[in-house]
Amino acid sequence: MGIIDVEYEAQTICIRLYHGWVEKNEIPVLSQDVNLYRLVQEKLSWLGLELIDRPECRWYLVRLRKENDSFAQYRRRNLKLHNSHLALILILYTKLLLPRRVGQVGSDTELLISFQEIYQKFGNKFARSTRNPTSEGRMLGLIKTIIQHGFIVKKRKEEVYFAGPAMYMLHEELLNDVAEASLEILYGLESYRDSDSE
Repeated sequence: MGIIDVEYEAQTICIRLYHGWVEKNEIPVLSQDVNLYRLVQEKLSWLGLELIDRPECRWYLVRLRKENDSFAQYRRRNLKLHNSHLALILILYTKLLLPRRVGQVGSDTELLISFQEIYQKFGNKFARSTRNPTSEGRMLGLIKTIIQHGFIVKKRKEEVYFAGPAMYMLHEELLNDVAEASLEILYGLESYRDSDSE
């Protein structure tokens, strides 16, 4: 592949990655050409972005570099995510990604969670009050929203979910902020109550 061809291919890949993620099997050339891979990284870096390529993740991901990002910007990019959604994302992160990150399971272990497990174990965290328990409909609504944002993916023909590309994009600083925003939902701390009327 000539210099001009590599430049064009890198530009094309960057355009495809601009929206956040692309499945690795859709751009196999990126893993086959070291020079192309480095050029894509370089072009993204010029824009304040970074390429995330985790071996256990089926997507190539692009996110703002940590020094260019903030929780305020994250909230503006995700206006439909209220504190209850962030709390659910945090819970699912601990079930679907954290065990692998801390070495509790191997990279070949498939981490899944069912709707019933989510509802039975954590549904009480999302009740509007002690007299008004969380309905399955409300829980499904929360899950639907975070699916739309790419945080989890429903496995075909099964009522189970696995970590989506947006969950892999969360860096440590954002996770800390997500945890803080989730405190009222998870532990009933009054000062962190949702201001929305979802």
